[in-house]
Amino acid sequence: MVRTAPHRGIVFLILFLFVGLLALQAEENKFRLGIGLEGNMNTEYGLAFGRTLMVDFDHFKYIVAGAALTVSDDFSVSTTIDPEILARWYFYNPGFPGGGFFVQGDLGMSFAIEKDGDFLPRFLGGVSGGFRFPFHDGDYYAEPYLKTGYPFIWGIGMRMGCRF
Repeated sequence: MVRTAPHRGIVFLILFLFVGLLALQAEENKFRLGIGLEGNMNTEYGLAFGRTLMVDFDHFKYIVAGAALTVSDDFSVSTTIDPEILARWYFYNPGFPGGGFFVQGDLGMSFAIEKDGDFLPRFLGGVSGGFRFPFHDGDYYAEPYLKTGYPFIWGIGMRMGCRF
């Protein structure tokens, strides 16, 4: 009997939510879509390499909400898929439109998939901090960040993206 991977449906649901969020705010030019790479401790076996997709939109001048999807693996035993929602506060904006220093709270689920087929869902909660460097009148950005929380313990990465 062929067993299908339970994470496929979850990935499609998250992608559907990303597209829905884009459709809601696209006319106001407040959406940003970013991709990134990170190193983290997101597997039971140690260091992992992560790829991330993030969508966010401005609620107010210094408050941003959004969603992110991170896929991390250690290239041998374990892969994790982390869909999450986020809220970000820009606490210092030294003249950068749509950028500056930020603190971000993350909430979601983490799905660990082992090579032998074991599937382990876990609660995800974390805090991130970094600096968004906007350029070309805020249409593009680069964003180094650090994060800590559960189950990933720590992470460091870089995202780049654009505004719609």
